Amino acid sequence: MHYLLSILSAGQTTVALIIFILLGEVLTHSRLTPQQKFWVRAIPLALLGVVALNLHLHVVTDGVFIDLRGAAIAIATLFGGLAVGAIATVAELITRFLIGGEATVADSFGIVTNFALSAAVFHFLMKDNVENITLKWILLAGLLVGVAEAIFLLLIEPLPYGVALFNEVGIQLMAVQLISTALFGWVLKSQDDHQRNIDTLEQNAKQQSENFHQIVGALSSAMAHRDPTTAGHEKRVAEFAVAVGRHLGLDESRLEGLYLASLVHDIGQITIPTEILTRTRCLRPEEFELIKQHSTAGYEILNEVNSPWPLAQMIVEHHENFDGSGYPKGLKGDEILLEARIIRVCDSLDAMTSHRPFRKAHREEEAIAQLQLKSGSEFDPEIVTACIRFLILGRDTPELFSGI
Repeated sequence: MHYLLSILSAGQTTVALIIFILLGEVLTHSRLTPQQKFWVRAIPLALLGVVALNLHLHVVTDGVFIDLRGAAIAIATLFGGLAVGAIATVAELITRFLIGGEATVADSFGIVTNFALSAAVFHFLMKDNVENITLKWILLAGLLVGVAEAIFLLLIEPLPYGVALFNEVGIQLMAVQLISTALFGWVLKSQDDHQRNIDTLEQNAKQQSENFHQIVGALSSAMAHRDPTTAGHEKRVAEFAVAVGRHLGLDESRLEGLYLASLVHDIGQITIPTEILTRTRCLRPEEFELIKQHSTAGYEILNEVNSPWPLAQMIVEHHENFDGSGYPKGLKGDEILLEARIIRVCDSLDAMTSHRPFRKAHREEEAIAQLQLKSGSEFDPEIVTACIRFLILGRDTPELFSGI
């Protein structure tokens, strides 16, 4: 306990720990390439060895400085690999020769031996395909470099002095290296575990997103085959909706959910007889009442799907009107999900500007006039403004309205 308290009380040790923690924050919150990650880890770990020798990250026992060079090499090798360990070793050797003194040769042998022992631990670690470095491996490396540091005290000349030092501080030196390796190793292990968890979550989220895109794409394709007259409608609505959502400041995750919901906003029509969907005349009241059920049907189809976005809610609300005159629940204003309000306007816009079996497509000017006329009643005024901006500016500034 005395040696642990001595290490922790050293001001340089505290500074080093803070640097390591900050380094971990950089690594776990940055998107670095593998090469960048290598150097971001290699440089501080190599500097740790230099600091251990030059600024004395140490405890003092009867006037003898005990630095943490062995711990620095062990940590660099375990958590950076052989290349990083070699860089740290070379940095320590150069620093030791620059410091000079009678113990230079003995210390240099000790530094090289520390790397050889740490490399052996790393080799067996890789041989066992260990992805997560456990405390067992950290302690083993710390013990080996500690023993090596203690034994190399015997090489300090003259021999009687080296033997006396070994007898006096050999056990303490071994304990210091072991405790220091465990201390720094725990910090880096915590950071690596945190980064591994983040990577796993991101990979799972990416896979889930890809699965949703495939499922939604298949549903959209099925709808297009069932009702060829509206082929491409869902895709255009999705592109319009993303453009409007981006203009309104939605983040990328919400835009992705909006895009997917727009692709299948009419999926409930799969429950409607095809002859009604493809009628070349205006629908009778009873037929329209049947059509109105598609939003609820779409909700029931997607409600059981485990999704990171409220897709079912977007679909069931995409025919609600801003003034509460829509269906199926008569919601109004902010009671309606923002994404559903966006789909409502974009759906109507595409319907007006597309050919239908019972009428020709409206001109763009006529569609804009209809949007303005129904702004505040059927449509959210802010979304209408964004849609009109899309129609007017979208062709000239497509980068403003790029899709998912």
